[in-house]
Amino acid sequence: MIVSLEAIFLSIIVLISQNRGERVADLRQEMDLQLDILTEDELTKMMRMLALLLEKQGLDVSNDTELQEMLRPTNIEKIQTILEEQINLKK
Repeated sequence: MIVSLEAIFLSIIVLISQNRGERVADLRQEMDLQLDILTEDELTKMMRMLALLLEKQGLDVSNDTELQEMLRPTNIEKIQTILEEQINLKK
């Protein structure tokens, strides 16, 4: 009987630590996402500044469709929708 009580307490402790580990992992993923969004905004700003410098030097960058696409703000809602769809497909 003592062994079974010890096993119950041990399993409870293991479950609690696993739950805590999952919460820590979720927080890390959320923090990584926020940092990625901030980095994306900063890179877009730097590309705008570089494009302005190139234009000031007389170089025409308006025909560069790839650059024009990169200069547009990132649509976070669209990315979130795509991720949610992918998560729902895995379930």
